[in-house]
Amino acid sequence: MKVNRIEIQAFGCLSDFAEDIAPGLHIFHGPNESGKSTLQQAILALLYGFYEGDRAKATENAARQRFDPWKHPRYTARLEYELQEARRYRVTRDFADEDNPTIVYDLLTGRTVTDDFGRGRHGNVPFMRKQLG
Repeated sequence: MKVNRIEIQAFGCLSDFAEDIAPGLHIFHGPNESGKSTLQQAILALLYGFYEGDRAKATENAARQRFDPWKHPRYTARLEYELQEARRYRVTRDFADEDNPTIVYDLLTGRTVTDDFGRGRHGNVPFMRKQLG
């Protein structure tokens, strides 16, 4: 899997962040508390969400609340990625909504493919688990 672009409207201390990811190794560096770990958690939350099952656990709710934006009203982000077979996708999540709406687009066809992966509560769309295992 290759990440091509990440856009974060707001997630923890990050807001209005957008980065195109070119091929090769990337290192995000900065002083303590500048958002490096938050960026990592945003990518994980975009790919896998905060919730595993239909019932929200206290630890999952706490993780979601931990990254509630500090200074921005839009707790949303999106990520564009491609798989080995040159399929390109964009995932968008709205973490502000308790149900964490998740939308997965096939960028080659322009079609929304969210329902192809199944959909649970709390935005639980297991697209990464089905695509990568």
